[in-house]
Amino acid sequence: SIAGSRKSIAGSRKSIAGSRKSIGGSRKSIGGSPLRDLAQKYCGILQKHCGILQKYCRILQKYCGISQKYCRISQKYCGILQKHCGISQNYCGILQKHCGILQKYCRISQKYCRILQKYYGISQKYCGISQKYCGISISQKYCGISQKYCEIPQKYCRISQKYCGISQKYCKILQKYCEILQNYCRISQKYYVYMDFILTGSACTETRHACSPM
Repeated sequence: SIAGSRKSIAGSRKSIAGSRKSIGGSRKSIGGSPLRDLAQKYCGILQKHCGILQKYCRILQKYCGISQKYCRISQKYCGILQKHCGISQNYCGILQKHCGILQKYCRISQKYCRILQKYYGISQKYCGISQKYCGISISQKYCGISQKYCEIPQKYCRISQKYCGISQKYCKILQKYCEILQNYCRISQKYYVYMDFILTGSACTETRHACSPM
């Protein structure tokens, strides 16, 4: 009976040892399961993807910084252009006014020249009569003065007309230049508003939040 009990105890020990081996084997099979390998592989892919995204975010941050700097430069340049356009417009207005004064002055000078020419004709006729009837040296002297006096305004009128023509041409050139500047200012302002909205607005703000360090 004692020997039988010993055999039964030994058999129970063997069964316990067998159960332990089966548990160890099951643990080994779980440890090397395909599910865990797949999870590790997926984590590696995610980490790689995160690295690519972080790099892309850094590029976007750099691009946003450059864009903001460019927008500030554009804004400053637009301010200079607006100031320059205002000066050019004022200058064009002054020149147009000056041209109008010169044109009026030219018309007055031309009228004055016509009066003098008429007066010169009368003077010559009077000189001829005086020479014919009297032969007085005073009349001849008067004719010489009148002739000289008529030649000066005629010369002055020609200079004024030439100056008026040059001024008008210069005014036209400046008007065209002012129109070009105004158009350029409008384009610059429109472009600045667009760049400011696209690059320094919500797009860059959202990018900064998205690209915060992980």
